Amino acid sequence: MLRVTTVVVGLLGTGAAFAMMRIKSALDVWWEWAGIFSGGMLGLFLLGLISRRARNADAAVGVVCGVLVILWMTLSTKAGWPAALADLRSPFHSFLTTVFGTAAILLIGLLLSRRRRRRGATVPAGDG
Repeated sequence: MLRVTTVVVGLLGTGAAFAMMRIKSALDVWWEWAGIFSGGMLGLFLLGLISRRARNADAAVGVVCGVLVILWMTLSTKAGWPAALADLRSPFHSFLTTVFGTAAILLIGLLLSRRRRRRGATVPAGDG
């Protein structure tokens, strides 16, 4: 298992090195990858910290929406984005991917938990 893992990690590192040969700055790549892979963690943490009434379902819907925002902001700026969807390109800088992903998770989770509270629903024991 250790040998297989070593080979896989080595190949991934080599692939990342080849992918970065055309990159001007490693910091730009870092910010882009950080936005993709960790964009929602802060939003989920803040949702749990701010809202005591947010349930697992509220957080899950928020995470799905946040991941969709992150994917849209990341993929729509790439060269492979279809020309027919040019109007749907993200107008924001790629450094803001983390900010918008975090905000989407937090705001959608908060809105769902508040909407349920207005309806008079109670939080089941152990699900919140």
